[in-house]
Amino acid sequence: MPGIESVDVAELEPQVLEVARAARLANGDVLSNRRVHIHHGDGRELLLTSPHRYDLIVSEPSNPYRPGVAALFTQEYYTAAASRLAPHGLFSQWLQGCEIDARTLATALRTFRSVFPHVSLWKAREPTDLVEAWVVGWLEAAKGGEAAEREAARLERGEP
Repeated sequence: MPGIESVDVAELEPQVLEVARAARLANGDVLSNRRVHIHHGDGRELLLTSPHRYDLIVSEPSNPYRPGVAALFTQEYYTAAASRLAPHGLFSQWLQGCEIDARTLATALRTFRSVFPHVSLWKAREPTDLVEAWVVGWLEAAKGGEAAEREAARLERGEP
């Protein structure tokens, strides 16, 4: 992790950390790295209570139909994340296509764009009927993002 000063990891599920420990040979024993700080609990709560500013915040929730997960697709959550970003910071969230229809995806993207005026959408798989993607948002204008923003707007409208 050259150049990285600190990584805060919020993990609600203890078994995920157990798997990370068991896979230490594959992940470079990341949990023993002095720059990695594990917070046992809800990442949303960490964003709301942390005084820190982050260059990058990554959110990898399950789909919004699972109990408790819908809160990670709300304007309040995105606003909390945006408030923790350093200048020129990025917020990234995984959007899994499993069990999510185009209408739900469009709603999630509209909500995301209501907080982050600049958006880039990165498709994870193609071709497929599922939309597996990372959506990245930032608050300040950047050069060259117009095409990505048009793609995000197209999906937000529910167009194929």
